[in-house]
Amino acid sequence: MTTVHNNIVSGPEERPIPAHLSFGQYLFDQLKKGGDRVALVSAETGEPKSYNFFLQNSVNLALTLQELGLKKGDVVSLSSENRFEFIVTSLAVIYCGGVLSTLNITYSPGEIIHILNITKPKFVFTSPITAQNVYDSCKDLSYVKHIITFGDFDVIPGLMYNDLMKKEHNNVEDFSLVDVNGVEDTVAVMCSSGTTGLPKGVMLTHVNFLTLCAHYKYYFDSVQEKKKVPIVTGLALIPWFHAYGFITTFALMAMKIRIVFLIRFEGEKFLETIQNYKINMTTIVPPLAVFLAKHPLVLKYDLSSLHEVWCGAAPLSSEIQKAVTKRTGIDFIKQGYGLTEATMACCVDLTSGEKVGSCGTPAPGMKIKV
Repeated sequence: MTTVHNNIVSGPEERPIPAHLSFGQYLFDQLKKGGDRVALVSAETGEPKSYNFFLQNSVNLALTLQELGLKKGDVVSLSSENRFEFIVTSLAVIYCGGVLSTLNITYSPGEIIHILNITKPKFVFTSPITAQNVYDSCKDLSYVKHIITFGDFDVIPGLMYNDLMKKEHNNVEDFSLVDVNGVEDTVAVMCSSGTTGLPKGVMLTHVNFLTLCAHYKYYFDSVQEKKKVPIVTGLALIPWFHAYGFITTFALMAMKIRIVFLIRFEGEKFLETIQNYKINMTTIVPPLAVFLAKHPLVLKYDLSSLHEVWCGAAPLSSEIQKAVTKRTGIDFIKQGYGLTEATMACCVDLTSGEKVGSCGTPAPGMKIKV
């Protein structure tokens, strides 16, 4: 329940989080519970991967990284589009007590060097599409010990991810995560936009991420209580190197919501994916809302399964929001306001459309001075 006192608007009570305060342990436990259920599906190839796949492969990679010298507190940079290896790598680094630093794949070499000099990573993972820029940026940096490339071809000097994954399978039950102090230990450095200059690194803790996962569960429970419609399949289009895409994906995985992901936005593929996979929920940005409101392609597809749409990153006008609802039948687009420095959402609209255009009320545990 939202309250107002002395011009301070307070959100509902904070949601409980696991007592161990380890984001890695939380994800590890949820992957084990997921078992053979499908966790992620590539919309481009149709290939599915189970929770067990991510559990086993993340443990294998974590042990390999430790053999290569990764220790608690070491930074690992990751420059990649949405792909299965992104998830495996993120999990492995977090299990090891490492600090994950994600890099926007559109960064110029100058911007990459800027972030690398801030975070000083020991390892850098890259996909083929960003490999050359990453290599050119890293080759003279003494603190970078290993560059690891996804894919089948050694487009740059360094280690190959697939080679690291060829080692014998390790028993997941024998694996122990590195102990962390969830309140103080940084789990990730996510880059803020750089709108007013070069990108800025934001240090986020295990408790930051655990708290946001708890908020997501609260939001989704609130939705299902009102609509009586389950959320079974989500669509991930927002890049995972953004805090918005990253934490949303892991929060949905933890709730056992199947995620279909896209590498990039292409109108027909986006609409086709919603129709074919019967997507229930997705996150968008305002330009995508404009596409839904105005593009003629939209009327050729069945979007009736989609009943939960969240919009963030910039304001969405009430006119566009109403136009999307009228044209597609999506009953309501939830807006939120947040920033990387606050671990994403500070406000979320849970009113189901009572005030179109609003960014909502404070998140659980959040206080905002008016």
